[in-house]
Amino acid sequence: MRAGASLLEVDDIWSTNPLFLTNREAALSELGEAQVREACRYLKSTGSNPTVVRYSLAAACIDSANIVGEELRVGRDRLVPEFNYADPRAIGGWDGSALNATEEAVWALDVDEAGQYGKGGKPPPNEDGTPAETLSDQVVRLTNLMSVLETLYSGEIRCNVDYNSINALASRPPSQTYFDILERGRAELKQLRENPDLLRNVKDLKYEEEREEERKVEEAKRKEAAKALEIKRQKQKEEAAARKAEADAAKAARAKEAREKELERQRKREEKMQLKEGDAKQDSLDTGTVGIGGAAVAGAVVATVAFGGGGDTEEVAITQENATNVVVDASNEALNATSSETGTAADEHSLNSTIVAIEPVAELGEEKDIAAEQNTTVVDDTDTDNATDLHAATARARGGASKFEILK
Repeated sequence: MRAGASLLEVDDIWSTNPLFLTNREAALSELGEAQVREACRYLKSTGSNPTVVRYSLAAACIDSANIVGEELRVGRDRLVPEFNYADPRAIGGWDGSALNATEEAVWALDVDEAGQYGKGGKPPPNEDGTPAETLSDQVVRLTNLMSVLETLYSGEIRCNVDYNSINALASRPPSQTYFDILERGRAELKQLRENPDLLRNVKDLKYEEEREEERKVEEAKRKEAAKALEIKRQKQKEEAAARKAEADAAKAARAKEAREKELERQRKREEKMQLKEGDAKQDSLDTGTVGIGGAAVAGAVVATVAFGGGGDTEEVAITQENATNVVVDASNEALNATSSETGTAADEHSLNSTIVAIEPVAELGEEKDIAAEQNTTVVDDTDTDNATDLHAATARARGGASKFEILK
């Protein structure tokens, strides 16, 4: 009895390496389970009641034996594993290839090249340890299995195979389906031999496809993570730029405030300096008015008269109305200085008389009369210039309210 279709066979993968047959990827599929249960119902219908079930260690075979024991009520002690002789035919370098296409190529290989004893038509070798067996190798393994069964279970073996049954099968002409399978198998066999480098293990292809899918998923995750990281970095840059702009604005505001404060302090200093300069000028004007032009403000007339060429000099102050008498020594000092600068040899005894009059304009005529009555004379123009300077300073102190004249 054949085992039901495995998961690999459902995926169109022909796996024959004995080392991998026990893997659960080669376990019985749902389709295989249905096939096994259908076979058990057929055996029941024919009255078959097996007492021993011997099975291969392939995963699909183990699952199939369990179903047979359940359906046909065979005890666990009568389910016996077979370690070697029940293995399927190994196909060497074609192991793991597409099941349907490769199986048809093997059929064509056996028909065209196996020969009478089935020793020809060997599949290509494989590097992973998968045997490359001929049809004869499989027959030998099956014969050994039958010998073991006859030895262990004498009187209980029923093969239902004899010469008559074999001749009956051989006398039947092959079906057209069988010929179609051989025709497709020959084409596939030719392609396998002409393009050995193109032969790929279906499991490897599926594995690569799975890896490619995983790689795409990982790549998508990586891109998503990179995108998220870029967004995060951009956000951090924007936040940093905003903080920098805020800091710059605050710095500019502080600098502006500092400049404004400095300008305010400078303005206040300038105002203080202007006030001080104004106070100093006012003090100077007040001092000049009191010290130099005090007599002019009061309308005083200072006269220095030298009498008769004598050695004595009399200082007389002639005032208007009841003005206070003021004696000014500065007049003599100015005259003496003037005489020295012009190189005049005469001294005070050579001067007849000198009168410097400082008076308001309205009273000038009256002073002229006084001068005329006293027959006063004025020396040369050099002395007059010096007196003029003195009066001019006094007039500036008074604000230009007086007028100066020289009376001769």
